[in-house]
Amino acid sequence: MRFKAGLSFRKLDSALALDVIAKFKEKREPEVPEPSVHKEIKQKLLEIGNLQNHIAEEEYSFDLGKLDVVWRRVQQSVPTYVFEVHVRGDLYHDLAKLKHAFDLWNSHIFLVGNEADPDRISELTRGSFHEIKRHLKFISLAKVRELHARKKALINLETRTGNVTIVKLKWLLSWLKIRGHRTNSAHLIFPTIFCSDSSRVHYSLSRLATFLR
Repeated sequence: MRFKAGLSFRKLDSALALDVIAKFKEKREPEVPEPSVHKEIKQKLLEIGNLQNHIAEEEYSFDLGKLDVVWRRVQQSVPTYVFEVHVRGDLYHDLAKLKHAFDLWNSHIFLVGNEADPDRISELTRGSFHEIKRHLKFISLAKVRELHARKKALINLETRTGNVTIVKLKWLLSWLKIRGHRTNSAHLIFPTIFCSDSSRVHYSLSRLATFLR
């Protein structure tokens, strides 16, 4: 479509005018959403961290940008575990962030990626990143999915077992009262079951499930 500029003005057809304006509109690149696999693995790492009683966060800001996932022991602590998920993109940059996290906080550092990544990682840790070679752990995407499934299955089993055990424990306490025993004598039999730490309660309930059947 060609137009010749002149000094005079004339009325343009509206359809033609819109067509001309469209030709001059800036073509912007569409915003690329975060790859679904990258997002999926980050979510699974967050859930695994929460299931293990860590404070799990994604997109944790520090001076080299953002770390994909971190786990902390308490709210005010620095990251104890740091994960970078590498599905595609700049592996060198991911390793640089992990190295910096190790240097800053002495964190346990993990690169989560494809089965083909270890060869490239091994090459880089023999050169630029040799300082973290002994500390860096690689986890495949498949292993994260497997661990996530196993953790959820275990928690579901513990929850079901725990609920059944609580009912049986109540029955046992009632039986002790009928037999004339003091209620607090159960503390001697099950010392950890009355503590405030929920993880120890879960553990105790699971251990006692067979005994109380």
